Amino acid sequence: ANLFNWIGKYFLLVIRVTHYLLSVKKNDEPTFNNPPKRVLIVHGSVGAGHKRAAQALQESFQEKYPEIMIEVIDIVDFAGPFFNTVYKKGYLSLSEKNWGSHLVGYFFDAGNTQRPGWGKRLLQEVFLLDFIRYIYKFQPDVIVNTHFLSTEIVAGLRRRNLLKIPQVTVVTDYDAHAYWANWPCERFFVGQEGAVGNLTHVNPEIKKEDVIVTGIPCVPAFTALPTKAKCIKNLGLAGDKGRPIVLICASGAKYMGRPSVFTLYEQALSCEEKLEIVVITGRQKDLRSEL
Repeated sequence: ANLFNWIGKYFLLVIRVTHYLLSVKKNDEPTFNNPPKRVLIVHGSVGAGHKRAAQALQESFQEKYPEIMIEVIDIVDFAGPFFNTVYKKGYLSLSEKNWGSHLVGYFFDAGNTQRPGWGKRLLQEVFLLDFIRYIYKFQPDVIVNTHFLSTEIVAGLRRRNLLKIPQVTVVTDYDAHAYWANWPCERFFVGQEGAVGNLTHVNPEIKKEDVIVTGIPCVPAFTALPTKAKCIKNLGLAGDKGRPIVLICASGAKYMGRPSVFTLYEQALSCEEKLEIVVITGRQKDLRSEL
């Protein structure tokens, strides 16, 4: 049943791609000359950072360009249960184990010498036919990626002349791993200068002028912050007149089988110098009560 379902999806995708290619002129090239009316923002829910960056872009677009239609999607939602288990849950599960984090780190470093090959991309496309079909259905004027997986798939389609929609990529890691170095992509927006060299070194097709150092997007709420003095007063801290303040932001990551925030907190407590420690647990109320 799953095989017939996949064949049906593939057949419908072929029809949609054929219709798309017939509707565009052969000499049409991706262009930003006309203001976009439809923007597709794609993130991947492997950790929260990629999603929050996509939300920040969405809020900024809606605030500054309310006339533009913005669609935000999670590419993982378009994958089947097998891909989801291996790609997302498998990665997060391994990262929470001591040996698993070392294994992930090994493959991460080993894969940081060249961009992914065609075999890996083809395998991803097989599991993400629904995502590809959605692109042809929505037909955005531009695709904005905050995760490398969608950049890779869109670039592969464009290299085979199956898609002419321009794309830009917002690198949501401070270090631009080789996974991000996919071309064609009209612009890359990175968090720091070192990422520029990483992208251009791994993929010579990417030119230095196509990579712009902007920092990583933050939701607009962070642009209207209270003063440091007001924060210190609201939290009941001594501030500059007392001990140094250490801010610990908890994540869902685990270390040695327990939330990593506990390890960080204990290390801060063990410092010889007396500190004022502020821990942000976000929506994780269980961590807050346990701390």
